[in-house]
Amino acid sequence: MKVAIGCIHDATMDARFVRCLTGVNAARRPGLETLYVESGGGSLDRGRNLLVQKFLQNSTDDWFLQVDTDMFFSVENYDRLLETAEGRQICSGVYFANERPPRPAMHRWDETGHGVAVTEWEDHEVLDVDGCGAGFLLVHRSVYEEMDHPDEYRGRAGSWFTQDKLGPAGQLLNEDSGFCLRAQEHGFRIHVDTDCFVGHIKNRILGVDL
Repeated sequence: MKVAIGCIHDATMDARFVRCLTGVNAARRPGLETLYVESGGGSLDRGRNLLVQKFLQNSTDDWFLQVDTDMFFSVENYDRLLETAEGRQICSGVYFANERPPRPAMHRWDETGHGVAVTEWEDHEVLDVDGCGAGFLLVHRSVYEEMDHPDEYRGRAGSWFTQDKLGPAGQLLNEDSGFCLRAQEHGFRIHVDTDCFVGHIKNRILGVDL
């Protein structure tokens, strides 16, 4: 598998994230071909779209892994996600959103059309969900190519991740949930590997014992 990695920076990066990224980069060449870094100028959707544009225009790699600069992960996490991606097209690791109490950053729509966090799963289960965060998200090139509609850009960097997508109940979605819903509308499924457990660096590293 040929993989490119992309991350959005806001002028600073947590040193723990940098160690994670350089560790994976050093351990997994030459299969890990390209690293893209982009500033979103304070806008997550713009930054994510610029990364996808760079990936599609400048790389022939099959897979693109978006990693947020507040994630804490290992070479084993990287390997696990790539293994899970075989036969699938969109895969995420499990991590917690910065809420009280923290909740897994994945959801399914309930009967009212609202997202309900997925909090229970079996050991070693790969979940089929309706949405997940894009903090540690591996997507096959064909997904972005299928979803690429320049006429929808309206001056933006791209239309994969936007903050104007409405959910099933008419609610405004954030950029990663909007991407997942758009992908589903194109026939793609969203998977989360519960054995790929990564940390989320906030005032503490959510989900990881150090």
